[in-house]
Amino acid sequence: MKSLYPDPLHVASLIQDVAAAVILPRFRCLAPEEIREKKPGDLVTIADEESEQILTRQLAPLVPGSLVVGEEAVAADPARLAMLNDAEWAWILDPVDGTQNFARGKAMFAVIVALAHRGRTVMGWIYDPCRKVMAIAEAGQGATLNGVPLRLPAVPAGAPTLPARRLETLCGSLYPRFLPRSLQGPARALGQRLAKSGCLGSVAHEYLRLAQGELDFGLYGRLKPWDHAAGVLLLEEAGGRASLLNGASYQPMETPQTLLATTTSAVWEAVHTALTQ
Repeated sequence: MKSLYPDPLHVASLIQDVAAAVILPRFRCLAPEEIREKKPGDLVTIADEESEQILTRQLAPLVPGSLVVGEEAVAADPARLAMLNDAEWAWILDPVDGTQNFARGKAMFAVIVALAHRGRTVMGWIYDPCRKVMAIAEAGQGATLNGVPLRLPAVPAGAPTLPARRLETLCGSLYPRFLPRSLQGPARALGQRLAKSGCLGSVAHEYLRLAQGELDFGLYGRLKPWDHAAGVLLLEEAGGRASLLNGASYQPMETPQTLLATTTSAVWEAVHTALTQ
């Protein structure tokens, strides 16, 4: 039976081609007039805008009738974001995740693409063009990193679990200022207990590290779908857990809820306890 989904390698190739033709030639070569603020502190570059336009034209025909929701298109027309709720099929794009890094010449940015069907993410791609790393996930079919199956190691029988392992051994990504006020204090207190905490300025890179077990958890309070749809699927297909703090499953839409993404359920429970008790 023919799959309802587009060929994941073809989509990956489109993403790689756009990165090579539009994004990388601008890296560390942006003219001042090619960078602007959408709002204070929120940068956009010519690379963001042009790559999103090209990907929109290329991806939409792969699923006839599909909606395309890109970060820059929503910035121009905020009403477009609400269309996700009723779309049968929707592509969700972040053409340059980590624009601040990109604009400052820091090689910590990526292209994120997700495909949603009836409000559920079914495919996702994260591409790091500087390191030429492509992660692909398909719901129920697993995840790969440059073609190699990506699977977090299962916790061995008898291995220490949290809290026996202790929060002090974990590495986490925290954005306290983007969290609800009630969580900002607990998040800062948690950050002080961790072996390592901080943020990379690119949620795509955090999901890549989570899916490889290089980061134990990420806590996110601004849930723009282009930031998280592909990453949550990638992490879950690699064997991790990503749920809202209220325990509900993540859905690719904007929500005031807080997302906790972790490598194991034990880490999720321990971090959740530290934040809510």
